[in-house]
Amino acid sequence: MEAKLESVLDNMMQNENTIGAVITDSHGLCYGTRGNSSGNSSGLISAIADQAAKIHPNIDAPVVILESADKSVSISKHGFYTGAVYKSKSSPKK
Repeated sequence: MEAKLESVLDNMMQNENTIGAVITDSHGLCYGTRGNSSGNSSGLISAIADQAAKIHPNIDAPVVILESADKSVSISKHGFYTGAVYKSKSSPKK
């Protein structure tokens, strides 16, 4: 299972402008991070996804996007796991 999660994190980092990624479980336990992200935020990431699911209970996996002037984070729950992808709004990485 660990190799699969590592592979998912690596794939998440391949997307354009991605600067970080986090995967948590349904209790907020951090399963892994990549790039410019921190496992310290895993509990908040899981809680945000849980609250979004309560707002729209008929949507299978709502996506929450938080934006600032130069970055964004997309949070989505898929079964037992919650993922967060951090992106820069600047030009793509090379």
